[in-house]
Amino acid sequence: MVEVDSYYAMRKLAQDTLNVQGIFNNNYEDQGQRNAATLQQLVEKHM
Repeated sequence: MVEVDSYYAMRKLAQDTLNVQGIFNNNYEDQGQRNAATLQQLVEKHM
């Protein structure tokens, strides 16, 4: 699961820069893909 603290840290960084990138651990089942989808939903919800 995307950590809420990480999401808010990324939002804070986005206020000070043009681009913010996240890296997901993809080496256990489909957690990377699920976390990316969750992050995308959070971003869309708060835009």
